[in-house]
Amino acid sequence: MNSKVEYFSSEKGFEIAYEISGDKNNPKMVLIHGLFFNSDCWRDQLPVFKPEFNILRYDLRGHGKTTKPKKKFALRNYVDDLHALLLHLNWTKELYFVGHSLGGIIAMAYAILYPSPIKKMVVADSFCFVSQEAITDVLGRINSYKLEDFALGISVRGLIPYDEEKAQFVKIIDDNDGDPYEANPGADIDALQHIIPFINNPPLIPEIDGPKTGKLGIEYEFIFNATDPDGDDIKYFIDWGDKNTKWTGYNPSGTEIKVKHSWSKEGTYNITAKAKDIYGTEGPEGTLTVVMPNTKPFSFNFNLPGWFFERFLNAFPLLKFVLGLQ
Repeated sequence: MNSKVEYFSSEKGFEIAYEISGDKNNPKMVLIHGLFFNSDCWRDQLPVFKPEFNILRYDLRGHGKTTKPKKKFALRNYVDDLHALLLHLNWTKELYFVGHSLGGIIAMAYAILYPSPIKKMVVADSFCFVSQEAITDVLGRINSYKLEDFALGISVRGLIPYDEEKAQFVKIIDDNDGDPYEANPGADIDALQHIIPFINNPPLIPEIDGPKTGKLGIEYEFIFNATDPDGDDIKYFIDWGDKNTKWTGYNPSGTEIKVKHSWSKEGTYNITAKAKDIYGTEGPEGTLTVVMPNTKPFSFNFNLPGWFFERFLNAFPLLKFVLGLQ
């Protein structure tokens, strides 16, 4: 069957462009492209896969014909987009995933959250973890070149020897934020302009304020406060150090959050807390040490007068004799 571009709206003002090709009775394959490219990059693989698979290829958020949102987005948005599209198509079992670069990260993240639909997966030229050092290095290289030169470097990398036809296929397109449904083969410079500012910064380390000592069984109030460099709403994960943990709800960045807790056993407890923004990025942990001493409560069943009288008589045996108590 000949494929045609279709659109699916998973949220207001946002549409995912996708194409399905091959026999619908064949096993289902999902092709996920890499950063700054689009689903046209699979054109050379389609003739090989089509005889044996029913193939879904789509443009990632901010790429190709899929809408370029004005607000920032993160990995979880890519995964949610894919999940919504697959549910829309009723592709819910026995899926073959093929992901390249960013597409590989999306495929792996999807498999962690939704393992049951996936039968097999191929991940090419991808990675499982991006350190802050790596982000700093990439951004440094981006800032060292004009945006057009950086995009061109991405587009024609690996073309050794240089091939004019392939270079045309991955040519740079600058649509000046035009029609999101236009054909954008190759690396779209607008994708660069939209995505580079969307690198999500983690929340800063939380400040924890509250009493540093107390009594067992009494609830004490602690204040948690962190800021997000991007102004995103954040929530807190709190570990009280006694095997009790808690997630708060989301609140605006910089808002003081008050939470109460009590301890049942004496000891020194390290309260740790970290903030997570609405895109799932977590920041470093803050710590506050609290000491709960062994304050054994006074027993009102203790007979103080009797104890004192007995001690007094033992100290004066003659008085004890006079009173006829011995």
